[in-house]
Amino acid sequence: MNLLTLQAAIGKTALVADPRGAMRFRVTIQDVKQSYGNTRYLVEPVSGDGRRWVDARNVEIEEG
Repeated sequence: MNLLTLQAAIGKTALVADPRGAMRFRVTIQDVKQSYGNTRYLVEPVSGDGRRWVDARNVEIEEG
């Protein structure tokens, strides 16, 4: 992924799976980075509070 592709995700809504995959919840992407070749998103829940960096493989960005 290039920088423009990564930046385009900021502000979008996405679904994040918990580590066990038993539950998914809606989040807003606040920031994005690459760490050791892995893309990570800083997300916060649409409802509730808190922020967390999550691996891109656990994030499904909603289009539209």
